[in-house]
Amino acid sequence: MYLQDSIFAKHVVTSYSFAVGNFYYFNNFIVVEYAEGATVSFESLKEIITTKESHFGNTTPFGLIVNKVNTYAIIPTDANLIESQLTNLIATAVVTYNDTAKLNFELENYFFSINRKHFNTLNKAQIWIKEQLDVVGNKNILDFSSNNKRL
Repeated sequence: MYLQDSIFAKHVVTSYSFAVGNFYYFNNFIVVEYAEGATVSFESLKEIITTKESHFGNTTPFGLIVNKVNTYAIIPTDANLIESQLTNLIATAVVTYNDTAKLNFELENYFFSINRKHFNTLNKAQIWIKEQLDVVGNKNILDFSSNNKRL
C-alpha cells in the first residue's frame, strides 16, 4: 500500500520527491518509497541526508520505515557509509508485500548494522518504530494503531 493511500497521508509534515524516490517526514520518523528501478546508494541519498538534518538535526532520535512498493536495487557496500551519516537513526522497519521483497530484506540485513525488522503493513511498522523511539525516550511520535486497523 502506498503511503498516500493510507491513514498516514494526512499526518505527513513535509515530503520530498527525488529521482531515487519519495520521502515523507513525520514528527519522528520518515517513510521512504523508493522509485521503481532506482539504485539506492550513498550518492543517491546525499540529498536525503541533508533534508534529514534540517528536520531532526544530528541528535534527535528518529526512525525509518522503508515501504517497498516498488522494485529497486541497493548498493550493499554503501550500507556502512549511509549508516555513518545517520547517527541518530534508531531503527528501520521494512514493509514488504511479496516473498521476493522479503527475501531481499533478509539479504540486506547482512550489510546493515542498524536495528532492522520486517513487517507486512505500515501500521505494524509504525507501532514498532514508536516502541523503539520510546526506549530511547523520544515520545513525540503519532500513534496510528487505534485509528485504522486495516493498515
